[in-house]
Amino acid sequence: YVLNRKPIKRNSGIIARSMLVNIIINASIIIILIYLQSRFNILNATEIEQGTVVFSVFAFSVLFNALNCREFGVRSAIPNLFKNKLALEVIAITGILQVLFTQIFNKFFNSVPLTTFMWIKIILLSSTILIVNEIVKYLLRIVKKII
Repeated sequence: YVLNRKPIKRNSGIIARSMLVNIIINASIIIILIYLQSRFNILNATEIEQGTVVFSVFAFSVLFNALNCREFGVRSAIPNLFKNKLALEVIAITGILQVLFTQIFNKFFNSVPLTTFMWIKIILLSSTILIVNEIVKYLLRIVKKII
């Protein structure tokens, strides 16, 4: 896809307008997820778990967002999601290490071990960035066709 595009001008910015919009949308989604957990404790974490849960929601949201970043503009990330095995392996290993480091090195990282059920809830909540992003891209494709 990138190689099929026309070359950009030498004096144009590094971040295209569509990229900036994506960055703002994705950052907003992550901020909202963290806010919802911090303010309303939507995952029902204990008071002791709350800091670890909030950080883990952030970490996994960023990992899921890496999948979103594989496509530019309004193209869906889903059709090409499994084409880059190396990227998926790196993201999976990073997620596994996040869980292991939190569970095993909790004293060093000032975190607390979490239950398997809490990790599932964290991963499900964090994955909403993919769903919301796909909905936004779909709506933008519809608007683009109309205009």
